[in-house]
Amino acid sequence: MRWVIGALLAILVVALSYRFRLLSFDGVIGAFFLGWIIFSIGGLSFSIPVLTFFLLSSMLSKLGSARKIDLFTSFQKSNQRDLAQVLANGLIPALVVIIWYISPKPIWFLLYLASLASAAADTWATEIGVLSKSLPRSIMNFKQVPAGTSGGISLLGMSAALVGAFTITMTGFLAFFLNSKILFEWKHIFVLTIIGVIAQGLDSFLGASAQAKYRCLKCGKITERRIHCLSFTTELISGCRWVNNDIVNFMSNLSAVLLSWSILMVVS
Repeated sequence: MRWVIGALLAILVVALSYRFRLLSFDGVIGAFFLGWIIFSIGGLSFSIPVLTFFLLSSMLSKLGSARKIDLFTSFQKSNQRDLAQVLANGLIPALVVIIWYISPKPIWFLLYLASLASAAADTWATEIGVLSKSLPRSIMNFKQVPAGTSGGISLLGMSAALVGAFTITMTGFLAFFLNSKILFEWKHIFVLTIIGVIAQGLDSFLGASAQAKYRCLKCGKITERRIHCLSFTTELISGCRWVNNDIVNFMSNLSAVLLSWSILMVVS
């Protein structure tokens, strides 16, 4: 029955997401299967954090949408999340839930929260940070860069990352009251929130140093896209060709889990 309920909840979430253009078609497929796993295996305690992340992040993606349209030519992706983006942010949490189901130790839930806190910090920093009235600065040399540049940071974006990580971490309290197998203490709020912000900083660092950036051969604009100005190819000017935004997000997510593991083994 829990698998049936999980499937129905996953269908409801992805159907609404597709209806409001939050997910592409392949993103719907990926989100359904990941959601099905988390909702069915994890139950309410694991579902509340991921639903909070998804719903709030989706709402933020629509914030200032008119201004963000001008930045889509620079971003690798649009505001519709595709399969790669869904996997970059959702694959590790789903794997952690599976491991928790096999071996229900309290630390797995904390690592699950760390993964989502990292994803929320990065998403909120991007969605809110691009609305800053001042230009961001590169995390590498702190020189001003155009809005939407990978690796660019701003006070508004960093504040949003902190709030995003804290919001997801606080959902752990709800889960604590729903599942007796889950251990959650005040110190975990601080640790997981800080780790989420650190992972977002790593995301910015990788975005500035390793992520591929191209120059359009027609208009000369710097972009993350391999094709620009409808059909014109671009030339690689920095970073590694195989490192895109999805790879950066996945590495940031993974680093949050590994860093949390090492710290929580000491403080727990």
